[in-house]
Amino acid sequence: MPPTPRPARPPRPLLPLALLMAGSGIVAMLVAWIKVASSLHVDRQISWTGLSLVGAVLVCAGAGLAATSGERVFLLHLQRLGAALAVNDPSAATNGTGPLPPTGLVATETMSRYHRAGCPLTAGKPVIPASQVDHERAGRLPCGVCGAGATS
Repeated sequence: MPPTPRPARPPRPLLPLALLMAGSGIVAMLVAWIKVASSLHVDRQISWTGLSLVGAVLVCAGAGLAATSGERVFLLHLQRLGAALAVNDPSAATNGTGPLPPTGLVATETMSRYHRAGCPLTAGKPVIPASQVDHERAGRLPCGVCGAGATS
C-alpha cells in the first residue's frame, strides 16, 4: 500500500517575530542615537554607532521576514484554491453530477469571454460548446487565462 501524502502544513506565523525584530532594531537605533548625542568623546560615539548598525540590520531583517511571511501565506491560499478548483480533474468541473465538459471552445449564455474546455474559470458552470466564429459573432472575446483565442 503506497503511503498517503501528508496535507500541506500551514506556515508558522512569522509576522509576530518580524515585528519583534523590527521593533528591537528601532529601539536599538534610538538608544544609540541618544547615547551618541549625549557623548562628547568620539571613541564612545563610535561604540554606540555599532549598536545603531545592529539595529538597522534588525529592522531590515524584520521587514524581509514580514514580506516572506506574507508570501508564504499567499502561496498556501493559492494552493488551497487550486485544490478546490480541481483543475486537473475533469469530473470536478461539473461536481460529478453531469457529463464531462465538452472539448474545444466553450462559454455560457451570460459570459463575455469564451474559453477552452479545461479553463478553470468555467469549472462547475453549464457551458455550451461552439466554434470560435460563433463565439465572436455572439460578441465574446477570448479568455486571457486559458488563451482560447490562440487556437481553433
